[in-house]
Amino acid sequence: MTTTTAPATKIETVVIELDEPLIRGNTQISELTLRRPKSGALRGVSLMDLMNMNVSALQVVLPRISEPALTQFDVAAMDPADLIKCGMEVSVFWHRRRTAPWSPSRSRRRDGGHRDRVPLAAGRDG
Repeated sequence: MTTTTAPATKIETVVIELDEPLIRGNTQISELTLRRPKSGALRGVSLMDLMNMNVSALQVVLPRISEPALTQFDVAAMDPADLIKCGMEVSVFWHRRRTAPWSPSRSRRRDGGHRDRVPLAAGRDG
């Protein structure tokens, strides 16, 4: 007997309203749709750079996953707040699907401790 479970819901696209619209000729771009990147859209880019919202990495990936399609020059001309919004959404695409991003259950280590707890040095009172 084979048991199948329903696939976890994953975010495929996200719409971002820009605080400062981009101007391309006579066209004003006030919102972007970003789609979840496939491996091909990530070629030549370090995943750690994307998770750290590295501007150069975002300038490579955003044109590949945006609608309307941006250019590297469009990304370079973006307001920093809008670039941060896009970078945050790109990094959220890689979070586990079954656990909400940044949930308290993910902050516990396997040994039951917390990440932010630092053991006291030997010999110190605490």
